[in-house]
Amino acid sequence: MEYGAAGVKILAQAELTVSATHDADIAIYTVPTVSDDRFATRQPVRSVVSSIVVCCTGTTGDFSIRVNKNGEADADKQYIYYDETVSPGTSQVLTFGEGTLAGLSLESGDIIKATIDAGNASISIFGREFTR
Repeated sequence: MEYGAAGVKILAQAELTVSATHDADIAIYTVPTVSDDRFATRQPVRSVVSSIVVCCTGTTGDFSIRVNKNGEADADKQYIYYDETVSPGTSQVLTFGEGTLAGLSLESGDIIKATIDAGNASISIFGREFTR
């Protein structure tokens, strides 16, 4: 099976706020599925996330990030970062490996979720979407 993809791109961006998350993780990025309109002529099979950047745009807060396998309910085992502190005017760059295919490999329907307990932060997810 051969895979093809464009270069690293922005997969998703969102603003994390206490009012938006209500102490619950919100979906930031979902790996596209076959029925997704932007892949009408292709069949997406996976995404490789190279990095996630969390930038504090307000007061200090603790953020958490989890990855839900397609169809799974939220569970503690899914956290890849938990209660990580980000201070005003700073960013945390979370890098997943190096090289063309290195990174956090996800399948169609997998979801990256995030939350913050105080303040505001922006979150950007970078990587590649691979198709057959």
